[in-house]
Amino acid sequence: MSSYVFFLNESFNDYQRFMMNMTRRKNQLQQKIQGAGENQDSTQIWRDQLNKLNQQVEAKWERLTSEHEGSILAAVIRAMQNPEIPDFQSDASDQNQDSARWAQRYRYYKSHFFDNIDLSDPRMVRTPIFHNKLNHYFNNILEQRPDSIIARVDWVIEQTRGSEDNYQYTVRYLLNHYQKSNIMGMDKVFVHIAEKYYLSGKADWVDSSTLEKIQDRVRRIKPNLIGKKAPGLEMVARNDKHLNLHNLNSQYTILYFWEPSCSHCKKVTPEIYKLYQQYNRDQLQVFAVYTQGDKKEWTQYINKNGFDWINVYDPNYTSNFRQKYDVYSTPTIYLLDKDKTIVAKRISHESLKKMLEQKL
Repeated sequence: MSSYVFFLNESFNDYQRFMMNMTRRKNQLQQKIQGAGENQDSTQIWRDQLNKLNQQVEAKWERLTSEHEGSILAAVIRAMQNPEIPDFQSDASDQNQDSARWAQRYRYYKSHFFDNIDLSDPRMVRTPIFHNKLNHYFNNILEQRPDSIIARVDWVIEQTRGSEDNYQYTVRYLLNHYQKSNIMGMDKVFVHIAEKYYLSGKADWVDSSTLEKIQDRVRRIKPNLIGKKAPGLEMVARNDKHLNLHNLNSQYTILYFWEPSCSHCKKVTPEIYKLYQQYNRDQLQVFAVYTQGDKKEWTQYINKNGFDWINVYDPNYTSNFRQKYDVYSTPTIYLLDKDKTIVAKRISHESLKKMLEQKL
């Protein structure tokens, strides 16, 4: 057995050396093709050489997988190969046939990306290929839209069901990946994974304290997901009147959580005020929430800087705004539409400016 393992290791090392050499030669040829300009004769010669290299690589793949059928070496080599995409023909009526073909090729590639790897093979999770495949697929292949990603998350996890190790690794990877994502809206994917695979009792490898942390994070994120109606907020104005966020009438509302003593707020607040002044009140309102309780500090700062938008605070901390909007730092910016549906959340003032320019 040990001699066979040694033989596999030697074969894999030989394969790696072969692929490194082929990659180097391919890169050289591609550089020549790019630098050839309009010299069609030279370009064709180098393209022919590139095709021959590709044929050698494919022949190497076929020979090794045939010689070591059923081994981890054969499984790894297959997994490193991309699915072969058919040469789709677009409909002659399509005005942009190149785009139509690209869309067909993309849909096929997205659906068949894992054709050459068995996601339930317990040997594969112990190789870097398993992680790299997942990482590349969810970061680079899929469109970064939460609903589309959620469908593929469930499909991929289902493919790992034959191995407990593969299943655990995949569920853990996806939860952590979308919990840490900096792409707006991906918290919806995190909530889906947390509820379906962790909080439902399907992750029996997780201890109770970890589950409590996940539950708490879901509790904070779920009420303010993009596309949901913004939670109601009734706050107190400077004149002690009560104002309700949902009673504002404008195409868009900036919900802005801030405080005067926050150094970052001191830079961001004037920039948001400039945005506020660019539009009329039918187009844009600002519901500026002071997150602390020092009314004197707050009113002095507002008066000094002339921020005459809707200024409110919660002196008795009865609105539960921190929980409803996951406010753990300032400044925190939300953008709401006329129905008070959350359009964007936790964005920079630069992103807010671009978004408003597009929408208004």
